[in-house]
Amino acid sequence: MLTEAGQASERRIILAGLTPFEQGNCRWVPLAPAALVSYLRAQPDLTSSFQISMVDFRSYQRDADILQALEEERPWLLGWSTYVWNIKRVLALSQAIKERLPDLLIFLGGPQAGHPSAAQRLLEENPAIDGVICGEGEIALVSTLRHLLTPETVPLPAGLTLRQRDGALRMGGMAPLLPTLGRINSPILNGVLELEDPRGHFLSLQTYRGCPNACPFCGWGPQGVRLFPLETVVEELKWAFAKARVEGGFFLDADFFLFPERAKAILQLLAAELPEATWFFEANPLHIDRETMDLLSRFPHALLSIGLQSSNPEVLRRASRPTDLPLFRRCFQELRHSAPHLSLHLGLICGLPGESLESYLDSLEFALTLRPSSISPNLLMLLPGSFYFADPANHGIVAGGPPDYLVLETEFMSCEELAEAARLSSFIRACFDFPRLRSLVVLTAPLAEATASGPRPTVEIYQRLFHRMREQGLATNFHPEVPCRDHELLLHMVDWLRQAGHTAALYRALLEETSLDRHSTWSGEARALREFADELDSRFPPELPLTGVKPWKLPLCGAWSEPFLPGSLEERKIQQQVHLTSEK
Repeated sequence: MLTEAGQASERRIILAGLTPFEQGNCRWVPLAPAALVSYLRAQPDLTSSFQISMVDFRSYQRDADILQALEEERPWLLGWSTYVWNIKRVLALSQAIKERLPDLLIFLGGPQAGHPSAAQRLLEENPAIDGVICGEGEIALVSTLRHLLTPETVPLPAGLTLRQRDGALRMGGMAPLLPTLGRINSPILNGVLELEDPRGHFLSLQTYRGCPNACPFCGWGPQGVRLFPLETVVEELKWAFAKARVEGGFFLDADFFLFPERAKAILQLLAAELPEATWFFEANPLHIDRETMDLLSRFPHALLSIGLQSSNPEVLRRASRPTDLPLFRRCFQELRHSAPHLSLHLGLICGLPGESLESYLDSLEFALTLRPSSISPNLLMLLPGSFYFADPANHGIVAGGPPDYLVLETEFMSCEELAEAARLSSFIRACFDFPRLRSLVVLTAPLAEATASGPRPTVEIYQRLFHRMREQGLATNFHPEVPCRDHELLLHMVDWLRQAGHTAALYRALLEETSLDRHSTWSGEARALREFADELDSRFPPELPLTGVKPWKLPLCGAWSEPFLPGSLEERKIQQQVHLTSEK
């Protein structure tokens, strides 16, 4: 419930992020709260009335530590930026801090809360939340703060859903979009982000907002593209390079290569200044020409995230993403050939309208045969603001309620089939954390084609491996009644496979499922892998808890743990052993 604004010294506003990961040892800061603070600080009337700052919390921090930090700051208003991965915890933290600071105003924004229909339900079911900013935040948040200062003269602004003193909700619809973007929106140039951390920084960057597409599963909806001036983007990068230790960054554009000449200009700057850094780009391979491929070949650690979503033409048509699949394959393969050091991450969506379990497995096979560096087959989520969210029944979707709106079944996939797809997809994603295993599966698939019982030889390999892992007890810790929590399922599988004994069992199962160890080209690699698995089997049984795996060293192949990490030390040591074996 709203309280009086109080004295200026009490009007401290904190905009908070709760990020799900670190990028190596670098500090990665979410863009949304930083950009909002940058915009708010450019409003003289607000800076004279409020102390405005941001706090960047991490998902690995304990609730008690986050709550203590907030309690010590004692803000007048706390604003959270919410996403699929943090909404539940944000709501729990909000309830807890409200109990400690009952006069605190708590507002939500971001894609998982910022749509009027989602906002209404969140406020109805979470009494600790006082308001929600719906849509783009800058204009709406400025107007909201002015309304809170003088509610008798400033009317309820567009974009604000507010809980009043009597508990009733007032709905302000969607916020207007900023017509132009520029330096005022740059937290880097405006000093919001402090770049003195000696560990280095991983930047969040945008060259434009919006998306030219209108995919019905996307929360952006049909909004036009608004460009940041190229000179502002260049100035941001040069300023950061001069002031901080930059280890890389995310370009958060819907498709970084949508405007080819702008993309080339930025790539040329990155290649001249920090080609060895880790750069992430969202991409459509059909928009990448030969000159751009040549530029990308200069980045040994860059990653392109490419959204295929499905290989079923009818599913793609219904999702407003018609794709020339043969052309997509050619562009993807040409990109992989022209820039071999580039990491190509491929995204799929399971559960799209029109997608059956069989057609989804066909899409998995299509994606795996492209030989991506990593794969992300995620289950469909109802994102607030999307067409599917507005009317799921009309699209044959049965879903749960807030805050995450899990898809439970579709017209073409039952709850059980979605659960099975989630398990297999998460297992494949987990396997991709082990580069040697991924490579062996890719190389084995052609050998298995002659004996495959169906049209999906690569998927069948993973299915058989997964069956073996379930026989060893992996399935006992599943949550089959909640099929769409695929992220939690993935984390569970990765943790399970990190066990030294389970990793060895997976390698051994692959060798036993194929004729790889009898194939002359790979017999040396298979022998080295089998010896490594024998060593692990003898020392680390699968039932040994992860916390019980002590630091270890294997004298046969020289592998050791610091600690045992997936897809890193043990994989590199296997490759060293393979090299030694081939020399013998």
